[in-house]
Amino acid sequence: MDTIAQLNQTYGTENTHIGGIMSPAPTQIEGVVYGHYLYFRARHGDWELSVGKSRDEVMDFSIGVSSDDIIYARFGDDPTHGGMSESDCVDLIESAILTIGGFIADGTYTTGDNTIGEIS
Repeated sequence: MDTIAQLNQTYGTENTHIGGIMSPAPTQIEGVVYGHYLYFRARHGDWELSVGKSRDEVMDFSIGVSSDDIIYARFGDDPTHGGMSESDCVDLIESAILTIGGFIADGTYTTGDNTIGEIS
């Protein structure tokens, strides 16, 4: 999958929708995944993706800071220093959708719960 439009076509529902790239440098994307806010940002050689209960929490979240409102978080190196391609961002966001969806499907997580909480 290469584009956000393809991502939305495949996974888009009333409570899952990813917006376009808000800024090319740093790369920033917002959306909603299973009713929770998603924020992706890549800059200064790092990227982070968090999903949580409130827009403010996910936008202010830093890896290593504990928050009961964050249900999913990942981070990694960004060799583009804030200019990640749309397809690279889509791969990371798709992984979040599938991970959270898997927890919902197997009954270990329900929308509104905050038990995923695993930072990887």
